[in-house]
Amino acid sequence: MKILHLSDTHYTRDVDDPELKPVFDAQVPLEKKFNQILEHENLDTFDLVMVTGDIVHEGTPEDYRTIKNLIERTFSPLPIYFCLGNHDRKPVFYEGMTGESKDANYDYDFEMDHFHIIVLDTAKNYSHSGILDSTQIEWLERTMAKNNHKKLIFQHHPIIGGIYFDQFTMEEPDEVLHLLNNPNVIGVFTGHTHSPAINIYQHLKQYTTYAVSFGLEKVKDGTQYFTDTCGYSVIEYRDDSGLTVAPRIIQPAYKILKTTNPNQMKELNSTYEFED
Repeated sequence: MKILHLSDTHYTRDVDDPELKPVFDAQVPLEKKFNQILEHENLDTFDLVMVTGDIVHEGTPEDYRTIKNLIERTFSPLPIYFCLGNHDRKPVFYEGMTGESKDANYDYDFEMDHFHIIVLDTAKNYSHSGILDSTQIEWLERTMAKNNHKKLIFQHHPIIGGIYFDQFTMEEPDEVLHLLNNPNVIGVFTGHTHSPAINIYQHLKQYTTYAVSFGLEKVKDGTQYFTDTCGYSVIEYRDDSGLTVAPRIIQPAYKILKTTNPNQMKELNSTYEFED
């Protein structure tokens, strides 16, 4: 099993976010970034593409149709799967991606080559943290019990992250950790933080990938850098070597696009979480 893991594309045609406008204005177009992935990877060796949320940045149905068409056109004939992030609005996502009028959680699972892949919708509107409600927890418990296949879990928010990602993980992780701390779970694969990380909790291994859009780095005094570092991950499981997760950088250049101090970050988070 080999998976191209993309996350946090944050596609937008019209940046209506004064805090992030300088960051978005400095972006290399997604098409160029995707073409660089094609230069580096042999698509014939992959089984699927997974995009773990923040597909667009507070966008429109047309934004979803555009990014969906771009990803499908670029990575054809691989099957493409999506999960939702905190900047994805469910009704807008459904209208643009499936043509449906609904506001439901986007949880689903499928089997491929004796692997069981589970995709969870951890997005909570206008909050940087993630959550699964009681209905989703019940669904996950039933889904985990379907078979004894090796399982790969994909979601936007890291379940755990320590103090480095203290504002960006799940609000109530205990039940999720209990269900996924299972020897059949090969790994949990996330995005959201715009910074790669590995977290280990008992048997559970969590791998957070780069963002395709821009990077985030928190330094020692709590200041956060928005950078042009971006990338993706290659996930591969082989019987003879087990799991390999290889983060790849799309743009090796490093440039700080914006700096926020801890007080500015607190104010920004507070403003974001009370929008509606």
